[in-house]
Amino acid sequence: MTEITELAQESAPEVQPETKRETKAFPMNAKVVLHGLNAKEFNDKAGIVKSDIKEDGRQEVLIGKKILGIKPANMKYEVRPVEDLSIQDLKAILKEQDENTNFAGMDLADMRTLVKNIETEHAFEYLAHANAKAALEKAKEAELAAKASKMKTRANQMADMSPDQIRQQARMMKSMPPAQLRRMNPQLRNMTDEQIRQAAEQMEMMADNPQMLQQMVNQTQNMSPEELHRATTQQQQPKSIAEMTPEQLLHQAQMMRSISKDELRKLNPQFAHLTDGQIEQSIVQIEQMAMNPSMLEMMKNQLKDMTPEEMEKMQKGMRQNGSGVQPSGPVTAGTQPPVDTANMLENMTGKQMRDLMKMMKENPEMVQSMLPPGTSVEAMRSSLSMFEGMSDEQLDATLESMKKFQKAIAPIRNAYNSANAVCGGHLVKLIIVFTLFSITYLVLFIATRGSREPAKDLGASQSVPVMEDNDSEF
Repeated sequence: MTEITELAQESAPEVQPETKRETKAFPMNAKVVLHGLNAKEFNDKAGIVKSDIKEDGRQEVLIGKKILGIKPANMKYEVRPVEDLSIQDLKAILKEQDENTNFAGMDLADMRTLVKNIETEHAFEYLAHANAKAALEKAKEAELAAKASKMKTRANQMADMSPDQIRQQARMMKSMPPAQLRRMNPQLRNMTDEQIRQAAEQMEMMADNPQMLQQMVNQTQNMSPEELHRATTQQQQPKSIAEMTPEQLLHQAQMMRSISKDELRKLNPQFAHLTDGQIEQSIVQIEQMAMNPSMLEMMKNQLKDMTPEEMEKMQKGMRQNGSGVQPSGPVTAGTQPPVDTANMLENMTGKQMRDLMKMMKENPEMVQSMLPPGTSVEAMRSSLSMFEGMSDEQLDATLESMKKFQKAIAPIRNAYNSANAVCGGHLVKLIIVFTLFSITYLVLFIATRGSREPAKDLGASQSVPVMEDNDSEF
């Protein structure tokens, strides 16, 4: 059993300049040498740092089988001959000093020469920090791998259950209060009542559809730990979708196509009132967004700058739009769009606007399916052609006028007249163009509902008791 002890530290009338730099906390697992201690038998002993700095200003250092509470001022990095360093160590030092270091054409002698040009203690400080980062990354990978293994085991266990057993478990989940389920099962601890209900419905669907269950198991087995982590991590705020890549969006679209529309409605309340055609449009939009970097970037910028209140307002508008609420006629100056597009226009650039118009012209079927009732497709095509003929200055002026119009709304009708004049009388058509893309907000929230498995704290360390030494100024 590791012995826990604490060393009194020798007072010093003056701290040398080089020691001041050493008062910073040493990284975890750094190899250090002790010095300036009152207990002189421990001076010059080599050890390994085993904790971050604590409230008393000390770090835990492993010396043999002892853990000592040492202040950073009484530690220095262990120095070794450069010739004893491995190629991996040499690269770590040089990369930590300058992350842009290019090792192409370098041999061992070249790397040793570069490291020797660095002040010795600085070189080993670089090595300690590089090793600490690598160890942290390795620990994260191990944690993800452990979670992935556990998840795959659960999937296999469910695959071994009979349909009746799965139904029985689903009925039990539905019959018990969600709060009680969360207390009984840590996996449900961070799930909402609605998510628990969805999980029970998913189990019932799998019991009725063995093929779906087997497909889920196969997908789980073929996913990497990182993919499983992304798939099971709940996105708490819609703006987190800004982190999704085009590949992830395409993967979501493929997952949605792999199950029936009825199953999608059961799995996600956002689809509850959508028709098969509307769900298909959502899937198509996910694919098109993934293939249109400009549109995706615009949505990312929009989401990351929104406040929680704006998020809630947008979600409310999406729920109304998803329920089939549509204007009875074409959008005009006196009518509100299905979803407020003011925020969408706020960060849009002329280039993004051109890219959107190009995409709409290249996808007439999507445009036709999304047009409000009574809107002429031919008129829309004509409007798009007119916009493409604008110069950069005219397009920028049009976009700026639209922003002003969206902010003014009804009370300031002069703003509309001014904007419409800049647009050559085509402002209403331009508003319709952007209104069509308001449904893309809904698309961004698809497949982001799930359960979060709480991560375990792997970094907890045992506290080391400290006995103060009245003779030590440390």
